[in-house]
Amino acid sequence: MRRWSLICALAWAVWNLPRVAAADLIFVGDFESGDASGWGQELCCDHSMTVVSTPVRAGQYAVRFERRDGDAEVAGGNRAELRLDNAETGGEYWYGFSIYLPSDWNFAGGDDPWDWLILAQWHGQPDPNEDWRSPPLSLRLNQDKWGVSERHDAAPITTSNPSSTMLWEGDGTGDAGKWTDWVFHIKWSYGDDGFVEVWKDGVQVVDYSGPCAFNDAKGPYFKMGMYMSPDQDLSRHVFHDEMRVGDANSSYQEVAPPGSVGPPPADGSGSADGGGGSTDGATLPDAGPAADGAAAGDGSARGDAGLDTPGSNANTLESGCGCSVVAGSAFEALVILFAVGLVAAFGRRRCREKGRAWTISSKRLARRRSNTGRTTTAST
Repeated sequence: MRRWSLICALAWAVWNLPRVAAADLIFVGDFESGDASGWGQELCCDHSMTVVSTPVRAGQYAVRFERRDGDAEVAGGNRAELRLDNAETGGEYWYGFSIYLPSDWNFAGGDDPWDWLILAQWHGQPDPNEDWRSPPLSLRLNQDKWGVSERHDAAPITTSNPSSTMLWEGDGTGDAGKWTDWVFHIKWSYGDDGFVEVWKDGVQVVDYSGPCAFNDAKGPYFKMGMYMSPDQDLSRHVFHDEMRVGDANSSYQEVAPPGSVGPPPADGSGSADGGGGSTDGATLPDAGPAADGAAAGDGSARGDAGLDTPGSNANTLESGCGCSVVAGSAFEALVILFAVGLVAAFGRRRCREKGRAWTISSKRLARRRSNTGRTTTAST
């Protein structure tokens, strides 16, 4: 019995080992290793990005981004960002992450009311001989208002930077000093079959159907951190944590930060404003002029950023100490096979032991009966 209990305990322990990610997740970037070695980096200085132990959304670590007044430009812009590999054009993905604005956050921003700050974005990868353009999708904080903006172009070669459209805008003044959870569900298409769904703290704020990408061979790549409009003479810092990417078979629950509000309605209905938001389709100002050959808004020149050339598929995201690529279903299958093998092996052994025990007991009983018969005969 003791050995059988040990087998069950071992199988349970193996099943509950920490897994890299759930079956349909492509990438997990939660910084729990204490660094960010699995990410591409667009940073100017040592203070631009640090892994910290407080505040954290979950676990032990989060990442802190800082942009100081006077910091050198990176890839033609005022940025401190981490980035991932490309998604597939036409692919469907889920993204989840958390952002923490410090309690003393300056919502006034710079002197220009059109100043913008991008805290997460999906940037297009131009084809050869095509200019860099502003990101097809971004999460902004324009002074005291959150915003999700979109732009697209179905032309094989984009000849000018398309204007962007605000899919949603909501008040951000109540979000200082706390974590804000975000989930994005996107199909990266430049046709009518594209879509963007966004949830802020479990409330759906965007339910958009239509084109949301450029006609590129490679799909957009995710970036998070801070990217600021030019000439903002102020210093800022912000925190990110619990970044997850899922494929088309993933779900809100898989990518949402642990313990976040949700899930959304199964039919995708019930869009809400998420705190005073609107979806009036207002046109945004372009995100600044092009600089050093980079497109307006965010044209990351790969050489200037010191990055490797992005891969062609988000499913081939690099594994590293600050992130992980899914083992998923294969891991679970191995665990099940291991547990079944243990049970079968020890079960057979236990049966053999039981059989031997019965054999020994039978022989002893036979001898005992034989001895009893001899004693009776002798007495007679």
